[in-house]
Amino acid sequence: MSAPHVIVAEWHGYSTKTQVEPVMNWIAEWCEKNTCTTLVNDCSNIKSVWFDTIEWFSRIWVQKMKQLGLQNFIHVANPGSFGDRIGERLQSMLSDQVQFLRVGLRADVMNWLENR
Repeated sequence: MSAPHVIVAEWHGYSTKTQVEPVMNWIAEWCEKNTCTTLVNDCSNIKSVWFDTIEWFSRIWVQKMKQLGLQNFIHVANPGSFGDRIGERLQSMLSDQVQFLRVGLRADVMNWLENR
């Protein structure tokens, strides 16, 4: 099996839909021109996210990315953190649409990618 083509979104501080949407749309535009099968959504350093951001992200953006070839969604967050709670919510919304993996460390992502 060939290695997945990975793009990483690393979030810091407080994120709102106004901040998240342009970044994720830029990623989608990049993936229109480049193969992107795996998204690493690193929320290790996030403090808060607006509720409507998660809704938009899961219902609109991920659907568009699936059409562009997204197959794997890896969520990175420290166990018990706000980012981990985001991962729980996203996993419940997305696990039937893409392969969803929640991990606590970036090193876990590397292990998963190397063992694909």
